[in-house]
Amino acid sequence: FPPLPSPEKVENGIIVYKVRLNEDDDSSDVWIYLPEKQTKEKFPVVLIAAAGSYLWNGVSIGQGDQAEHLPYVRIGYAVIAYETPGDLKGIDLKTISDEKLGKSVIDFKNSKAGLIQEQNALNCALEKVPLIDADRIYSAGHSSAATLSLLVAANEPRVKAAIAYAPATDLEKKVAYILEPFNKALPGYKDFIIQNSPKNNISKIKIPVFVFQAKDDSVIPFEDAKSFVTELQKSNPNVTFVTSDKGDHYDSMIQQGIPKGIEWLNKIAFSSQSSKSK
Repeated sequence: FPPLPSPEKVENGIIVYKVRLNEDDDSSDVWIYLPEKQTKEKFPVVLIAAAGSYLWNGVSIGQGDQAEHLPYVRIGYAVIAYETPGDLKGIDLKTISDEKLGKSVIDFKNSKAGLIQEQNALNCALEKVPLIDADRIYSAGHSSAATLSLLVAANEPRVKAAIAYAPATDLEKKVAYILEPFNKALPGYKDFIIQNSPKNNISKIKIPVFVFQAKDDSVIPFEDAKSFVTELQKSNPNVTFVTSDKGDHYDSMIQQGIPKGIEWLNKIAFSSQSSKSK
């Protein structure tokens, strides 16, 4: 991995290292946030993917994502924010070229729906930042990043708990409109979607999970989240489902979801640390 650049000050008490893991890959950016005040204890860390994809492409990190990152750092977590390949922000899908669209889809598929980027980001941070506690690694995300957070929970053994704010849990249903044409152009694509749908990974999710969903969410149907949680609770006793009546897809996450998610995570992250110190 490349050396860390000089840190940037985000706000009082918080710094961030903005790293590009591969200079030839503009989807390899990782932002590592740390509390500026160093302590003797190592920091628990939260992995957060960039959100806002169509679930068949990736998305890059931007300044607007910091509203999802900073609440954790303000109370003593490190945050590893990472992006996934195939960013289409600002591109009109009605006029996008077949070449550009195809590259986005293929790059995201080849990244195993972002799991390779998660692993690279975590490996880099653990190698370069000794202050990160390798025994207290967690995952979180909103919307498409929440879907990835659940896949991380199913596939990343180093992660001890996961948070998913308004996740798409049934990818076959969510991206049904593109399945057949994409599969025709890229044989095996439908299988990729099936394999990476959280509902089809339930048996692999053994760690504590927190799911948040607004009842008036206009992007992810509330009943989808409720159904997923019900199924997951059959095999995993450590599942917490928190809801809000209002707030729609984004505001509910910022105003209610993240505070509740942090409250839940604190009981895991800091109780485990106190047990270790004893």
